[in-house]
Amino acid sequence: MKVNHNDESIKETSSIIERIEKNYLRKITSRFRKYMGRYRYIISTALIILYAIVSLYSNTIAQYYSYSIVLAGLFVVGIPHGAVDHLLIANKKNVLVAFILKYLLIILAYFILWLSYPMVALVIFIAYSAFHFGESELEELGIKNTSVKIYGKAFLMGLSILMFIICMHFNESIQLLSKISGLDSLLSLKEISPYQLYIIPSLAFLYILFQAVFQKHYSLLAVLMLLIIGIFVPLLLSFALYFICQHSYNAWKHVQKQLDIPHFALYKKTIPYTIGALFIFLIILVFVNINSSYLQLMSTNFFIFLACISLPHFLLMHVFYKSGFQH
Repeated sequence: MKVNHNDESIKETSSIIERIEKNYLRKITSRFRKYMGRYRYIISTALIILYAIVSLYSNTIAQYYSYSIVLAGLFVVGIPHGAVDHLLIANKKNVLVAFILKYLLIILAYFILWLSYPMVALVIFIAYSAFHFGESELEELGIKNTSVKIYGKAFLMGLSILMFIICMHFNESIQLLSKISGLDSLLSLKEISPYQLYIIPSLAFLYILFQAVFQKHYSLLAVLMLLIIGIFVPLLLSFALYFICQHSYNAWKHVQKQLDIPHFALYKKTIPYTIGALFIFLIILVFVNINSSYLQLMSTNFFIFLACISLPHFLLMHVFYKSGFQH
């Protein structure tokens, strides 16, 4: 039997090329991660300074500038960091189909809750968002969720971050939430004295500062920096600073390291699910507050959209962290 040396040579050359491409891609993505890890806070600060400069000349241009930053951040890191959820399960077609169906059912059930009992849905959103943010921060610090005490610490950390952002933009937050059908009663909270209102963010800031300095979790100082510069910009941009530059970036890094897939290769796998998330947003845009003005419609529906798609993501990431993610 003759051996086709040409075929073997072609296969060997192809294999060598694939290894070279894979190693080259890993080097590029490794450098990209180091670059972003070192400079994301500097870039964030520069973007906020530029926003302040633009707002001196035109509030309208500044508003569109902030929207462009938020949308760019969401497409690059924010939504993709949740679009890798399917990769955390067994890679079998039947399992994947069942996973997608369960994922969509959770989104649908929570969406119905927003329509039926918006106040209950809001409380649930704040609760699981606080725990999710805190759990991610503790994972970044190398603290495992192994006890009820650590669960409480995760919740308190995330709640501190969330309450600082909300309370330092209190009127904006109330204005946004009160536009959601069934939450107009929140407008009465505007009567709270500013002095009373600052108690909550002050306590939140001191708690994070205590964890950073006295517990020697110095990386939390970067979180405090994002929260502080977020005071000087609108609510949406302030939240995006933390959500994109801190939370989404860290969660993406955790998943990427566990899966051992280069960043760009992993990003390509998120594209279909990112498109799916945008499709869900369009559905919510049609069914909620359809008679509202355009800007109000976009802001309130975008909030509900984020809440709905983040619930199944939170549940899956909690299982991922609890199952023994290794730094």
